Amino acid sequence: MKLYSPKCEVLSGFTKNNGGFAARRYYRKHTMNNFLLTLELSENGPIWGRTLVEDNLIADAADTQPKLEANLKQLIRQFHGIDPATITFIIEYDTHA
Repeated sequence: MKLYSPKCEVLSGFTKNNGGFAARRYYRKHTMNNFLLTLELSENGPIWGRTLVEDNLIADAADTQPKLEANLKQLIRQFHGIDPATITFIIEYDTHA
């Protein structure tokens, strides 16, 4: 018997009631994930960025914004198992840093 998620994708045996954790993990990996990315700019140094994912603060620095975003996406994948292709950042700037 094949079960379907609300988006009509095969979950192969997981339902909302008996496989909630696995179903949430599948849903988290295959839907778009929007995270707020706070950038801190300095005159001569790298660009610092931080984001909050499931109550975990993830921060990194890089020379350019695209490189910083790529680094943060890989850290999110490493620590939370979220596919980097499904991550989009909403950018804000920390002007008090």
